[in-house]
Parts: sequence; C-alpha cells; structure tokens
Amino acid sequence: MKKENVDSEESFCSEAQNTGANLLGAAPAISQWKSCGTFCNPMLPPITSRMNFREPMQGYSADCYFIAALSSVAWAAQSSLSTSSTSFKFYNPDPSIIDPNKRTISIAIDQNLPVEASGKMIFASCYVKTAVVPGMPPVETWPALFEKAYASFRAKTIGDLPMGNGITALVNILSINSSAWKYYYIWDATLTNVLTRSPDNSSNILASGKTKYPMVAWTRNATNAAGLYPNHTYSLLGISDGYIVLRNPYANRDTSKVLPEPTAGVKTAGTWNPDGLPDNLIDFSDTKDGIFALRADIFAQNFLKFGRINNLLENPSSEIVAHLAELFTG
Repeated sequence: MKKENVDSEESFCSEAQNTGANLLGAAPAISQWKSCGTFCNPMLPPITSRMNFREPMQGYSADCYFIAALSSVAWAAQSSLSTSSTSFKFYNPDPSIIDPNKRTISIAIDQNLPVEASGKMIFASCYVKTAVVPGMPPVETWPALFEKAYASFRAKTIGDLPMGNGITALVNILSINSSAWKYYYIWDATLTNVLTRSPDNSSNILASGKTKYPMVAWTRNATNAAGLYPNHTYSLLGISDGYIVLRNPYANRDTSKVLPEPTAGVKTAGTWNPDGLPDNLIDFSDTKDGIFALRADIFAQNFLKFGRINNLLENPSSEIVAHLAELFTG
C-alpha cells in the first residue's frame, strides 16, 4: 500500500477523480431569474433538522459531486452548514496559495434563481417530504443558493459547472469552519475494514451504523447493475445489517423524472433510523426516494472509490498519512 504525507493538500488534490453525471438531459431554457422561496424555514417539514439530508436535489447541472457532498454534510455534520442566505464561504485547497488565511473565499449572492417557463427551478432544488404547512412559503432554497454560490466560487454559472470530485467538494464546504478539519482518501482492498475503520485507526462508522463524518462514493466509468449510474457521485450514509446505505442526489426530483434505484443486491424491506430523528427514518421499501442499501459485492463491482472528511480533534496527530491504494481492481 502506497503512503504519502498529506500534511499539505497537494498530494490529495493530485489523486482526485472527477465525476459529473447529468441524468436529466438538456436543461430547459431559463425564463427568468427570481426569488423562489425562503432559504431555510424550520417550520416546514422536515422539521427535526434545519437542513435535512433528504432535501438537496440535483437538477440539470452536472454537479452530482457537489449535491451529494452537501447532502452528506447535512447528514453527518449539519451544524457546520452556513445559515446565511446571502454570504457563503468556501475553502480553496490550491497549494499555490501560500498564506492559509487566503484560502477561505467569501462569496456574496442575491436570492434570484433561474426558473423555466412553468416557474420550476432548473438546477438544484429542495425536496419537502410531507405537505407544506398552510400559510408557509412553498419552497426552501438553501440547496439552490449553495449551488449558486459554489458556481461563483468556481468562476462559473450554475449551468456551466464543470466536473468535480466529491471529496474536494466536502473540503470546499467544510474546511473553512475550523483548522481541525483535514481530509484524505480511505481506500483499501478490504471493504468492511475501510468502511468501519480508516487507516489512521479512527472510526468511520458509529455504533448505530451511521457515518461519523461526511462521506461520498463514486461509481466507475461503466456500471453493470441497473439503477446505478456511471461516473456519478452518491452520498454514503452508513451500514445497515452489512449493507451499504447510499443516496442518489437526483432523489425525488419530480414525478416525471424519477430515476430507478438498483434492484439487484439491495434491501427491499425494513427501516433504518440510526440517530432516532423522525425525519431521518429510512424505509428501504420506498424505491423512489433515491436512498437504498446495497450489498457489499455489488458496491465493489460498481463503485470506484469513496472517502470522508476527518476531524483531527479526535486524532490530534500533527501529521496525517494518506493511504492511497485502489479500492478494487478491474
């Protein structure tokens, strides 16, 4: 197994694989830019979390890596997300920026978002699991505004976001909050070991099976299982009864664009609620919410790599060693 010092970000970034699946096809024409709702209203369901992991939905932009990362942060590190609707901060790990204080980039945006002629948001949107509370604004816009700010951070418009890497997106979103955040890949030939315990011997999975830190996984350039999409990034939520729980960022886009979930090697019954929050209850019999539990061998055949953000407060070593090895060959 190859080892590299990633006390700086350079070796990490050089190993990142980009993904960028757009599963919806060509985007409809932008009719106008307008304010579409409220940033985040805790009175709207889901109400047990201000920003729920189910809510970010990918639209017509090929930024699966960013929406999956955003959902993973809402799942495992929700309190780290910005609560401002007009000011966002992202971390640039470019090693050519010598002064670490200049790696945090502030992005200011307005509330206007691109919509098609029918008034629907074209790009990222927000899923509301149950009926909207009467009298409350019908839409929450926090995923869409995060995406708009992220596009500006990358010097792009929303519809022109290039391919990217889910781990890098996690770094961009989270590393600004504390100098204690570091990151590295956690690949290994033994799937169970790497999912439950990373190479620095810190735990990845809580006793409940939920991921301890935000994690993402991405598929190979070709997949052999129906309902898994090539070159696509998913949120990795944890392990349930030995199955790997994942979320497709296209989940719940709309009834005319429901994307099939995998059917082979998946749990088809039962529920999972690793942290006890009502709105985090996952029903494996629901085949349209984008969340599924996949058998380890199917995961191994179709996913190339996965990784997490590491919080050094629990492992205060001054030097983190990255274990850079292929997860599976072939």
